[in-house]
Amino acid sequence: MDIVEVKNISKSYGSILAVSKLSFSVKEGEIFGLLGPNGAGKTTTISILSTLIKPDEGDAFILSHSVVKEQGKVKKLIGVVPQDIALYPTLTVYENLSFFTDLYGVKNKKSAIEKVLDIVQLKERAKSRVDTLSTGMKRRLNIAVGLLPEPKVLILDEPTVGVDAQTRANILESIKELNKDSGITVIYTSHYMDEVEYLCNRIAIIDFGKLKALGTLQELKAIVSEKDVIELSLEEEVNNSTKEKILKIEGVKSVEVAQKSIKIVVNGTNVVLPELIKVISVTTKIRSISIKEPDLETVFLALTGRALRE
Repeated sequence: MDIVEVKNISKSYGSILAVSKLSFSVKEGEIFGLLGPNGAGKTTTISILSTLIKPDEGDAFILSHSVVKEQGKVKKLIGVVPQDIALYPTLTVYENLSFFTDLYGVKNKKSAIEKVLDIVQLKERAKSRVDTLSTGMKRRLNIAVGLLPEPKVLILDEPTVGVDAQTRANILESIKELNKDSGITVIYTSHYMDEVEYLCNRIAIIDFGKLKALGTLQELKAIVSEKDVIELSLEEEVNNSTKEKILKIEGVKSVEVAQKSIKIVVNGTNVVLPELIKVISVTTKIRSISIKEPDLETVFLALTGRALRE
């Protein structure tokens, strides 16, 4: 069953087209990933899903309720965890949660707060002021707020931004366990490939507001199953002229230049590599060459012609 349906939504800010005719669906009980670089349209998309803004065109539905025409009903079905920490710093952890239970109209206030504190492992800090918490703890409390109304769909917008590796791992594990234990549907946006690879049942790759591909990790990798990735470490950075020459080599699908390294998606390494070495050696020396099997980064590079971090 599709619990979320996005149908041909578009949204512009002045002359900037943030989302363009975007369509996808999310199955009940899955963790669905929206993967794309900053500015790809991820936050605009989930802002539409959470009824914060209206699309210029199209519509989206949560359990068949329109985000355009039935905002009140949709709000009762979703929990939203924004990218920015949306907490009151001078209130305690418990006071923040108490405030949001009142805001959401949550019944059984005390048990609801205790339940989410247990999920995010902050029971021992319930009486601590938020401004005394670490960034990771604030992120976890942010998630707790989104869980208070026991939503059918939990929407998380890059919830691990600014946290250390250990906290990041804990947050990801908590989301995975929550989905497994409760069956809650999760929409998760990120520009970290390892996060969506670890968490998500299906992944939508978006770039410049458009859907580039959608499927399981295995299905996405199959898009580039016949391709290889050649990575070269160089003594000097190559110029745009050299990059253009590389792109003209038969079998080269995309090129990413990052300082003194190049990552190239190709069809037929044995054919491409000799010509590639010839072109690059004119301008700089090659320190090392490695050939890798395709991964999610390869998929993104092949589909968009640029790296996710750009």
